[in-house]
Amino acid sequence: MCDVSITNVVATGSPNPDQITVTVAVDECKLLAVTLDGITKTAEVLEQPVIVVDFVAGVDYDPDRFVCDRSVVRVEARCTDVDADCPPSVVTLDPLACDDRCPTVDIDVLDVGDCVDGQRPVTLRATVFNAPDPTVYTWAYGNGADESALLSGTQVQVTQSFPASTTTPFTTSFGFILPEDCPPTVVEIGPFPECPAACPSATIEVRGIGECIGGQRTVSYRVSVTAATDPVTFSVDHGDGTFGPPQAVAAGGAVSSDHTYTFDASAETGPATTYTMRVVAVPEITGCPGTLATVDVAIEPCVVDCTANEAILDVALGECGDNDPTRPVTATASTDAAEAPVSYEWVWSDGTELTTVQPTMTHTFGAADAGEGSVAVRAVWSNGCSDLATIDVDVQRCNDCPAASEITAAVGPCLADGTRPVTFSVDLSGTAGGPITWELGDGTQLTSAEATSPPVVVSPGAQSVTTTIPGGAGCDDVVVTARVDVPQCPPPPPPPPLCEFFKIVGLIALIVGLVLIFGGFCAGEGVVMAIGASIAAVGFIILVLWAIFCAGLGGGCLALQRVIEVLELLTIVLGVIAVVLGIFGVDACAIGAIVDAGIAGVLLAVLSMIFRQVGCQIRRPTLPDSIFS
Repeated sequence: MCDVSITNVVATGSPNPDQITVTVAVDECKLLAVTLDGITKTAEVLEQPVIVVDFVAGVDYDPDRFVCDRSVVRVEARCTDVDADCPPSVVTLDPLACDDRCPTVDIDVLDVGDCVDGQRPVTLRATVFNAPDPTVYTWAYGNGADESALLSGTQVQVTQSFPASTTTPFTTSFGFILPEDCPPTVVEIGPFPECPAACPSATIEVRGIGECIGGQRTVSYRVSVTAATDPVTFSVDHGDGTFGPPQAVAAGGAVSSDHTYTFDASAETGPATTYTMRVVAVPEITGCPGTLATVDVAIEPCVVDCTANEAILDVALGECGDNDPTRPVTATASTDAAEAPVSYEWVWSDGTELTTVQPTMTHTFGAADAGEGSVAVRAVWSNGCSDLATIDVDVQRCNDCPAASEITAAVGPCLADGTRPVTFSVDLSGTAGGPITWELGDGTQLTSAEATSPPVVVSPGAQSVTTTIPGGAGCDDVVVTARVDVPQCPPPPPPPPLCEFFKIVGLIALIVGLVLIFGGFCAGEGVVMAIGASIAAVGFIILVLWAIFCAGLGGGCLALQRVIEVLELLTIVLGVIAVVLGIFGVDACAIGAIVDAGIAGVLLAVLSMIFRQVGCQIRRPTLPDSIFS
């Protein structure tokens, strides 16, 4: 039955692991897919009971993607055979633990053989995880024998004889000379079943492994079988599904013979394939083990020399297009090998991946990737060789994207109605992609081509302003919001008492003089008119002097405005009187009213001229303006 089981996940390096190794035990599965947090690698099983898949930082994942003791990592192993029907194995590491020093070891009893002289051959396998290079191990098997050697690969498999009559388990210890100070792995095995009587015994010994010829290796081995009280027929199971010819041994006899067998070693890459050769009884003897003896033989693959297969990578920057955020980058892979690669696997630093048959690839980074980037290519040859080349890339923008920091305001002088003109400015670097918009909190919107807004009249107090700077092609819009405090206008200073006195005296004299002029016309009294003209002239002179010297002190433009309003109203009243008197035929009084209105009009014109000269160009609407508008 198909079975997939993740037995170990080891991360090495800190704080970011530079390699994560996943070990999977498989049974009846030919193609395995291992997924590490969304990254999938496949491995061909080739009858191996344990598959080790390495995920390497910078090749299989970004070096900063995982963080020791923080990242949550999901690992899944799944058999991808079309006809396989087995559930996947899933392991969640929360958080991811990293070990960059001591290896770990799993010790398994693979096989307990038939008795030979009261002892049973036991096949032990030690699987080493997270082993640095070099690793020197020492293994005390528990039967009084031990071994120390340099670790080659990830598994050590031995067959040792253990007494079969004891009821006490044996303690086997797998430790390390290098790296130093690493604790050993101690496991109890056994006890093993007692040896039955009258069963045949056998040994099988590998004498030599030949050189690779045509993708095959020939193994020479010797088989020895001793029969007990009954004859025995045996055969050799080569471990790859084939059997040698049967041989017979008479009761109480023995046979020893040399043989050869050729194993397939055509896999050009990968670890050695271990086959377990067995001497089996045919048919099995009742009460005796069917397997008389075993031996493991490791067949190294016929590895191709890949030293000449080297990839060289170069990059060139192209010209910007109309809508390119950055300058296009063209990467070109080359090699000095006699044969060209059959494919190129490209990985860009922004996560873009693509496989091509051409040695060039053009890629445009996003605007956010401007700065330092990189591209890696793995060139793959038809003989199975591959080489990885990486080069840094200077990712250059195609435009000068804008950036802004703060908004400032230039506040103008107070206007007559208490408002103030304000000009907003934004601290801008780079180039805006279009007109800059300014939106005030009251809904007012302005547009400018520069980083300074047009003047806008606002009321004093806190003003909210939002500036939007278009980014243009490949750039994001920049939005800056600020609150600007527009100072209140200071209240007008109180008028000097003497100026107010002159203004009142001038108005009284003017009004009295106009009344006397009007009355003189009506009564036909020239003396009264002359006196009124003199008094009106004195009042006029006083008002002119007040307008020149006191208007700016006594309320400024507003005070002068009030005087002009009085004269405007007086002119209108005298004009109405003249019309009424004319209707009733009182000509002399009508003429007097017209003369008074004319005098008031002259005063109005003179004071208005003074009004403009003292800097009050903006005149507020008055009551007469509203009547005759």
